[in-house]
Amino acid sequence: MDRFLVGNVKNNSSDKFIDVGLSSATVLFYQNFMSSDDANKFYDVFEKLKYWEKKDIKIAGKICKQNRFSCHFASDPNLHFRYSGTNNTGHIFTKELLDIKDRIEKLLQNKWKFNYCLLNYYPDGSSNIGMHSDDERDLDGPIASVSLGVSRYFDFHPIESIFTKENNVVPGKKRIQLTNGSMVLMMPNTQKYWKHGIPIESKIDKGRINLTFRVVKNNHGDNKL
Repeated sequence: MDRFLVGNVKNNSSDKFIDVGLSSATVLFYQNFMSSDDANKFYDVFEKLKYWEKKDIKIAGKICKQNRFSCHFASDPNLHFRYSGTNNTGHIFTKELLDIKDRIEKLLQNKWKFNYCLLNYYPDGSSNIGMHSDDERDLDGPIASVSLGVSRYFDFHPIESIFTKENNVVPGKKRIQLTNGSMVLMMPNTQKYWKHGIPIESKIDKGRINLTFRVVKNNHGDNKL
C-alpha cells in the first residue's frame, strides 16, 4: 500500500520529491517545500512560543533531560503521543501550524489528515536528538517533518537485528542535510527498519526548529507507556 501511495505522490510531484534510497523503507526529501521567506517568518513565530521545555525522558532505563526543547500541538487535546517514557497531549493547533499542515496535506493529495505535531527546537549545534525509531503504537501514517532555520545533518542508521532476522544484507548508514524550508516524508515502514537522529555539530551557532506532523491513532484514555 505504501508503494502505491508514494508512487502517486512522486508521479504527481516528480520535480519535488527525491527518494533518499533506504533499503526496505521509503523516505522522500523535498528541498524547497516552502520559500526561505516563509520559512524565516514561521521560524520567528515558533521561536517565541511559550510552551518550549526540556522534558525528562527515559533512555536505556535511565531518566535524563532531553538535549533540545520541545512542545506539542494537536487537533484534539485528548490525543496521546508517547516517546522515551513520556506520555504527551498537545495544545490546539495554531493558525500557523494549520497553514503548514494544509500545505502538506494538499501536496500529498489529502491521502492523510495529520492530527498531531511534535515541535523540536535546537538553539545551536550543541543540541541534538539521539538515534531512535518512533513508537509505532500511536502512529497511523507517515511522518512529515518540516525544517526551519539553520541547516543540520539528519542521520539514518539501519536496525541491524531486523535486517539480520529477515536474512537481508545490513545496509550502510545514510546522511542528508535538512535545509531551511525543506520537508522529509518518512513512510511507516521506516520506523521498523531504521533509526534516525540529529547529531551534534559544535560549530553551528544558530537555531533550528522542526515540525513533525503525524497521524496519531484515536487513543483517548490510553495512558500506557
